[in-house]
Amino acid sequence: MRTKVKAKLLMVVGTASGSGKSTLTMALCNLLRKSGFTVSPFKAINISLNSVVTTEGSEISRAQWLQAIACGKVPNSEINPYLIKYEGNGRAQLIENGKSLGSMTHNDLSHYMEINAKNNIRSAINHLRDSNQIVIIEGSGSPAEINRSGEDYANTFILREYSPATILITDIEQGGAFASLYGTYLLMENRKMLKWFVVNRMRGNPDVLNTGIEKLAELTGIPTLGVIPRIEEIMLPGEDGNDYSNSRIFGTDVCIIRYPMMENLSEVDPLTAFGIGYNYVNRNNRNLLKLAKAIILPGSKDVFFDLQYLRDNGIDEILRERAAAGVKILGICGGYQMLSSIIENSQRKDEPKKVSGIGLLRVDFSYFPEKTLKRTNFTIYESNRDTKSQGYEIHFGNVIKNYERPLFRTEDGSEGSINESGNVFGTNIHGCMESAAFIEYLLNIHIDETYGEKLNKEINRISEIIGNSIDLKTLISYLS
Repeated sequence: MRTKVKAKLLMVVGTASGSGKSTLTMALCNLLRKSGFTVSPFKAINISLNSVVTTEGSEISRAQWLQAIACGKVPNSEINPYLIKYEGNGRAQLIENGKSLGSMTHNDLSHYMEINAKNNIRSAINHLRDSNQIVIIEGSGSPAEINRSGEDYANTFILREYSPATILITDIEQGGAFASLYGTYLLMENRKMLKWFVVNRMRGNPDVLNTGIEKLAELTGIPTLGVIPRIEEIMLPGEDGNDYSNSRIFGTDVCIIRYPMMENLSEVDPLTAFGIGYNYVNRNNRNLLKLAKAIILPGSKDVFFDLQYLRDNGIDEILRERAAAGVKILGICGGYQMLSSIIENSQRKDEPKKVSGIGLLRVDFSYFPEKTLKRTNFTIYESNRDTKSQGYEIHFGNVIKNYERPLFRTEDGSEGSINESGNVFGTNIHGCMESAAFIEYLLNIHIDETYGEKLNKEINRISEIIGNSIDLKTLISYLS
C-alpha cells in the first residue's frame, strides 16, 4: 500500500507587523490553488479584534477567513487555533479552537499558552497536512523577537518543529528594507530554511533595487523571489486596526463612529467595495455627524467604556439630535447596545451592574456568561423582497426586552429593532452590510453586484498583481 504523503509546508514571515504577510499569504493561496494544488492557510496565533464566525460556529480571524476563501475552502477553526483579543487594563480574551475561554490577565494567558499551545498547534497543522498538498503558514509579527523566543509559538516554535520552506517579506515604505531583511535573517531561528526574500510596496522602477538584492544574496545566499509594487486601494478585509486607520471617502454621507474599543473592523468593508465610502468620526471631528445622512455605530470590545466615551464628548447628544431630524442610525452588536435603554451586566466585577444607553431604541440588554457564536440567515422584516442574506453573531450581550418592531426575520424568529419613526435600527448580526439588499434598504441606493462577487474579483486582482511580481515558477517547482 502506498503511504499517503503529508502536505508540504510553506511559511511566510515578515520583518515586522504590517509588512504584507497576510496579503502575500492570501495571494499565494489563490495562485497555488489555480495551479492545481489543494491548499490551506494557517496562522497559529492571531492578535486581532477583527473576527468572523464560521459555518461550524467557530470564531477565527478575518484574515484567515479571507485566505481560506482564496483557497476555495470553507473556513474552519483549524486554520487559526488561537485568536487573542486585547481588552486593555492588562487583560485579553483568549479564543482557542474557535471558542472563547474568557477574559484573562496577560500572566494567566501566558501560563495557559505555555501548557497548551504547542500540542494544539501541532494537532491543527498535522490534520491540515493530511487533507491538503500545501499548507501556507503565516507567521505573526516578526520571527526575530529574541526577547520572547521561548513563547513565540507562531514563528519560532513552528520553525524549530517543522522546518518549513520560508519566505521573508519586508515593507520598503518603512525604510531600511535591506537592513531589516538581513537583521531578521541573522536573528531568526532555523534560518537555513529561509529560501526567499520578498520586497513589498515598491514605488517606481524596481530595478533600482538590483544592487542591494545582489549584495543581500552575497551575504546570505538567499535570492529575492520578487518585488511587489505598492497596490493602491486594496479593497479586502484587513487584519487589524492598522488596516482601518483612515476614512474611505467617495463623496459619502455615511459616518462610522470610531470609538476607542471598536471591534469587528471589517464591518465597514462593504461600504468600500460598493463604492459608497465612509467617514470615521471621533471626538475630534464629531461635527461631521451633523452633516451625515446615515450614521453607523459598530461593534465594541468594551461597550461601557465606549458608551462613556460618547457621553464625555457630547456625541450621544448629537445622535439624539440627528435621530430627531430623521437621519438614519444603525447600531450593530455593541453599537446596538449603546442605542438601547438599559444594559445590565453581572458577569464582570470591574464593570457597572447597570447603565443607561443613549435611549434611541426601547430595548434592554443583559450580559450572559456564554458567548453567542453562530451564522445567521436573515431577511428584512419590512421589505417586499424575500432576499435571503447571511451574517454572523458574536456577543455576550443579549436582548431581554424589546418594545420595538423587528428589523430582520431569521430561522430563530424576529431579530433586531426599528424605532417608531423608522430611522433608528439595531441588530446583533455582523456582516449585515455585506447584504446588497440591506444596503439598498438602509441607504436607498441600488447595488448591482453582490459583496461576494466583488470580494472574489478583488482577491483575483491582487493575486494577479503579486503573481506577476514574483518568480512563481520557481516557487511551484520547489513545492511540486
